[in-house]
Amino acid sequence: MNRKTDRNASRQPIIETKSATTNTDSKCPVLTTSSGAPIASQQALTAGPRGPILLQDAALLEQMQHFNRERIPERVVHAKGSGAYGTFTVTGDITSKTRAKLFSKIGKKTDLFVRFSTVAGERGAADAERDVRGFALKFYTEEGNWDLVGNNTPVFFVRDPFKFQMFIHSQKRHPQTNLRDMDMQWDFLSQCPESLHQVTILFSDRGIPNGHRHMNGYASHTYSLINAKGERVWCKFHFKTRQGIRNLTDEQAAKLIGDDRESAQRDLFEAIARGEFPKWRVCVQLMTDAQTKSFRWNPFDLTKVWPHAEFPLIEIGELELNRNPENYFAEVEQVAFKPSAFVPGIGPSPDKMLQARLMSYSDTQFYRLGANHQQIPVNKPRCPVMNFIRDGAAAVGAYGSAPNYWPNTVAGTPKPDASFADPAWKLGEAIADRFDSTIDHDDFIQAGNLYRMFDDAHRDRLAKRIASQIIKDGKVIRGFFGIQIQSMNEATAREFGSTDGKGALVAMVMPGSPAASAGLKSGDVITKLGGESVTDSGKLRIQIASLEVGAKVAVEYLRDGKPDALTVTVGELADASIVPMDALGFTLIDQKAVPADPKSPNVLVIKDVTPGGPVSNAGIRPGMRVLAVGRRPVNNRQEFQEAVARLNPTQGIPIRVQTRDGMILTVVLTLGGK
Repeated sequence: MNRKTDRNASRQPIIETKSATTNTDSKCPVLTTSSGAPIASQQALTAGPRGPILLQDAALLEQMQHFNRERIPERVVHAKGSGAYGTFTVTGDITSKTRAKLFSKIGKKTDLFVRFSTVAGERGAADAERDVRGFALKFYTEEGNWDLVGNNTPVFFVRDPFKFQMFIHSQKRHPQTNLRDMDMQWDFLSQCPESLHQVTILFSDRGIPNGHRHMNGYASHTYSLINAKGERVWCKFHFKTRQGIRNLTDEQAAKLIGDDRESAQRDLFEAIARGEFPKWRVCVQLMTDAQTKSFRWNPFDLTKVWPHAEFPLIEIGELELNRNPENYFAEVEQVAFKPSAFVPGIGPSPDKMLQARLMSYSDTQFYRLGANHQQIPVNKPRCPVMNFIRDGAAAVGAYGSAPNYWPNTVAGTPKPDASFADPAWKLGEAIADRFDSTIDHDDFIQAGNLYRMFDDAHRDRLAKRIASQIIKDGKVIRGFFGIQIQSMNEATAREFGSTDGKGALVAMVMPGSPAASAGLKSGDVITKLGGESVTDSGKLRIQIASLEVGAKVAVEYLRDGKPDALTVTVGELADASIVPMDALGFTLIDQKAVPADPKSPNVLVIKDVTPGGPVSNAGIRPGMRVLAVGRRPVNNRQEFQEAVARLNPTQGIPIRVQTRDGMILTVVLTLGGK
C-alpha cells in the first residue's frame, strides 16, 4: 500500500547557493553540472537522432559515473535505521559525580542526533520484525561529540567479544542458501547460555516495539563518571519513553509488515512533522568501586542488569526529538556513532564488549565513510577541532599552513592539557590470559527472575514464540539431550573430582530428559561422549549439537571422583513432558495436619531436598508444606504426580508452598534451575 508522508513540514534548504545564472521565466535555479556549469538540455548528445552518444557528453558521463558510486557499504548490523535531531535538557544535578559540561547546571540544553534501527536485518528489512532495536545518540557538546551507542534492551546476547561476530553471522543468511536460517540462530544460542536473558526479553511481549517512540533505550554497557576531584563511579544510562510502552503481537506485526515495511520510520517522521515531539526521561544508575567488589554478579557483564531495588534510577534529564533530517542519506545513513567518542567526565569501564567496541565501531566508520568522516556535517563537532591529523580522501579541514606534527615550537599550535587527565585505574595484580567467559558466571538467575515476573499467559506466549522457531513440521530441529553444562576452574575441578581439570561439569539435568532417564546427575563431570574425549564445556556443546534424535550415545563421567559410564538415547523436546518425582530433587511424605487426630485432613510435606536440584535452587527447604501445583490443590503424593504430569516442565512448574512460619510462597521449578 502506498502511504503518503508530508515531506515538506519544517523543510529548510541544506545548501544555499548564489548563482548569476537563473531561469527568469520560471523563477527556478538553472540546472548545472557538479562543477556549476549550466546545462542547456537533459538530452544525450548523439551523432544524429538515431546515432550513438558522443564521449564528449561530460554531463551525461558525470551523471552515470556518480550513479555507479551512490551506494556506500551498509552497516553490517543496524543497517535499517531512522533518525532525528533534538535536545537534551538537564533536570537533575549530578555535578558531584561528573565534570562533563553538558551536565553542568539544571536547565542546560545540548543538541543531539538520535538514530533508531533494527539489528539483524539489511537496509530493506521491515520495521516491525521481532528484533532488538538500536538506540544511538550523538551529543554535540561544547567539549566535543559524545556518542552513546545502545539498544532498547538493557542486556545483550554475549559477554565475550570473540563471540560477537559469530553471533551476527548466525543471525544473518546461510552461506549456501542465502536464507535466514533458524537452525543457525538457535544452534549458536543453544551453545551460549549467557544469551538466555536477552532471548527471554526478545521473545517476550516487548520483542516487537510499536514504533520507535514507544520503546525505552539503554546504553547497556557500564560506563564511568569522573568528577572535578578525579573521583570515579560506575554508571548505566537509561532512557524511559514518556509516550508509554507499546508493543505489537506477532499477528499485528505480520499484518503491519504486509501493509507498510517502514512503519516505525513513518510514525517517527510524521509525529515530528506534526509537532508531536517524542520525549524520554533520562536516568542513571550509579555504583561505587567498593560496591563492585561486593556485588554478587560481575557489574561489567553485558548480559546482566543492576537490580533497581539496590541501584535505583536517578533522573538527570529529558531527551526531546524535534527536527527531522532534510536528507536521509546525508544525515541518517552517514551519521557515524562510536563508543570511543567520550568527553571529559565520561569514560569507559572494564566491560569486555565495550572495550572491543571502542575500536570496532570507530573502524567501521573509517571503512564505510572514509578517513575524514568526522568532517561530514552530521558528524562534525560544534566546537573547535585542534589536532595534527591531516589529509586523506575528501579532506576539507581548514588547517592552512599550521604544523602537522607534534611536538613543535610554533606559537599558537594546540598542546595537551594535563587538567583533563582521567584518574588511574587500579587493576591490582592483573594476569593477562584468555580466560574462559563461561566459568564462574550465573547465566540463569536474572533470566529466571524476569520469567517469574510474567503472568501465566505471558509465559505461554514466550514458549510458543520460541517453539515456533525451533520446530519444523511438528518436529524439533535438533536432538534433545537435557543437560546444562559449564566449564571448570581449578577449584571447581578439585571439588568435583577431576584431577586433570578436563571435562565438563553437569550443572543441571532437566527433569524427564534423556540424560535424567539414563541416570546422569548434576555434579557429574563428563569426560567422554561417544568415545571422544571432552576437554571443556565448549567442546561438549559442539558434540551434543551434532547428535541426532534416536542415537544411543555412550557417556563416560566422574561421580565424586569415581569413573562410571552410561548410555543416553537422544530424544525430542516432547520427551520432557513427563517428570519423574525423584528428578525434581526432593522427597514428599503424606501426613496428617494434626498428627494425633486420625480424622485430620492429609497434607503433603517436603522431607529431603537434593542440593543443587531444581527444588533446592528454587528456594524450597525441608519442612515446607506443598499446597498446590499450578492452580491444582494437592494433598498427597498421587495428586502431586498427576498435577505435575499435566504441565510441560520446559515452561516451568509453579508450586505453591507454605513455610514453617506460615508464609505462603509460589516458586517455579525450571529446567535450568532458575
